Amino acid sequence: MHYKYYRADDFKDIPCPDFHAHSGNLILYGAGVNGLIVSILLKKMGVEFICFADSDERKWGGVYMEKPIISPQELKEKYPDVAVLITPYHLGPVYRLLQEMGYKTLFDCLYLFLEFDTDDIEPLLPKDRYLPGQFPVSVYNYMRKLHEFHVSGLGNYKSLFIFVTEKCTLRCKDCFYFIPYYQSPADCDYDKLCIAIDRILKTGQFSFISIVGGETFLYDRLSELIDKIVSFPNVERVYPITNATMLPKDNVINSMRNKKIFVRISDYGEKSNKMDELTNLLERENVQFNKVSQQWWHLEISNFERSEIENQKTFEACCKSEGFPFIINNKLYRCQFAAHLESLGVLPFSYEDSVDLIAEPYNEAELEEKINNLYKRKKYLQACRYCRGMGYMGKPIPIAEQAVGELPTLPKFTT
Repeated sequence: MHYKYYRADDFKDIPCPDFHAHSGNLILYGAGVNGLIVSILLKKMGVEFICFADSDERKWGGVYMEKPIISPQELKEKYPDVAVLITPYHLGPVYRLLQEMGYKTLFDCLYLFLEFDTDDIEPLLPKDRYLPGQFPVSVYNYMRKLHEFHVSGLGNYKSLFIFVTEKCTLRCKDCFYFIPYYQSPADCDYDKLCIAIDRILKTGQFSFISIVGGETFLYDRLSELIDKIVSFPNVERVYPITNATMLPKDNVINSMRNKKIFVRISDYGEKSNKMDELTNLLERENVQFNKVSQQWWHLEISNFERSEIENQKTFEACCKSEGFPFIINNKLYRCQFAAHLESLGVLPFSYEDSVDLIAEPYNEAELEEKINNLYKRKKYLQACRYCRGMGYMGKPIPIAEQAVGELPTLPKFTT
């Protein structure tokens, strides 16, 4: 199979790195799937790299693609003058880390991922994460991130998550959205949500829309919502997200046949007990989809009583620091962790950390300015004071472990 990014011309003004000039003095940061792909592509080019570096301490001392994996500290001590090629999806925090460490020659995967053959890469990918022929979806998503990073800048050409229901088929005790804590789970108000969607999508800033819950297929008006979102010409892709515990209704299937739709299936192992039925149904009905394996991390909510500087560092090291626009209760947030903690009353409402999309009087230009200011904001959020940090460096936990009995009481912070 041959992969080619469809918006390659957007990058024509960005200089292409001379990787050969750094052969033998190059380190790949990120021992993940992108790192695997890059290592193969570099080998085809005849470019040598020394090793991998990674922020995940569980990988330190291991071997990946026949190369050792070292820590950031070891990178700094042993290889202060190398060029570093950054591979993670959330590349902004890694760029900042390496710049603070003094590295001047930094690359990412942009020109490596514009076009390549996939036949010798697919057999090496994790079988539980990538169905045959589907892995270019992850490359496509990464290239969208690079587009924002290099071309459009923050506040443009970005993803938007729309939360539609508190209802779920599972009761995961470590749910990132805290769904089990919603005492009377309900759907969002469709009419109000339509107002919010009309206003935010008319700004033209959002091209990739994810629809999330709870369990998205439980949302009664999902078919109508999909039809509405795909009608916007600036929307390129819509991703309904499901945990594969139920099948969509016929009217939802009809709506999802649209070429803009790409169903994302979160694979929770045996908990995703409708996986085979769902994938067979989507294939039979010509609905595009991909399956994503999950890694869950322990969430810790506490008043960490950190200094302003420490809170800022927590924010900048977070995968959400580049913005993670999320609509809940008709408000736009930068972080879904913060959004749900406010929704549940754990944190007091902060006017600085969200934008009310249905507030009156409505002024399109003013709303767009508020959205841009929120998205480009550099200061940490209120929620950062109570979050351990979401840089994926926490304690791994079992995927979708179900809660039994009463849940622990969530704390209430008043300031």
